[in-house]
Amino acid sequence: MKRILFAAVVALTAINVCAQESARSVVPVEGSVYVGASTPLRQHPGLESCSGILLGVEFRYNLRKLPMSVGMMIDAMSLPYVYSYDNYYGSNENYGGLLLGATADWNFRRARLFSPFAGASTGVGFLMYDGGDEARLVPFIRPRIGFELFHFLRFSNEITISHPNSCGVSFTLGFVIGGWPTRN
Repeated sequence: MKRILFAAVVALTAINVCAQESARSVVPVEGSVYVGASTPLRQHPGLESCSGILLGVEFRYNLRKLPMSVGMMIDAMSLPYVYSYDNYYGSNENYGGLLLGATADWNFRRARLFSPFAGASTGVGFLMYDGGDEARLVPFIRPRIGFELFHFLRFSNEITISHPNSCGVSFTLGFVIGGWPTRN
């Protein structure tokens, strides 16, 4: 019984903190442009993974009652590999593609100079690789954590989970327009 009462008090306290946090209002619409480095998660026999590049654009709507934003994203991701076989050494193979999806983030300190967030994106990817004649349409999910500084710089760490050849870890730096605090 004491455990249940303790859990109820903790839950009510968390709800109260979230309610106070959501009272801070921000401009409802924001967008960001980001660039980052991506590294494949999967090792292929005879191939060494290298860092690739990630470029993207995101548009988000900040919910009024909750410290949460929802939106859409589009980005291009490259996951390069270099052959380590003697007869192919130095030549490379590149997995990559275009990702389109919906995104949602929970902002822990919305409208503050330092605002951590956690969220995820999900959608479809048009994946291609060197030597392949066609693109494959595959679903993806991308959990992420990060923080926003001074209302315009956004740093994040993301893991893209998709087709086995195109899973990767990314670190990005973004520039945000909109989403600034408003005066009540």
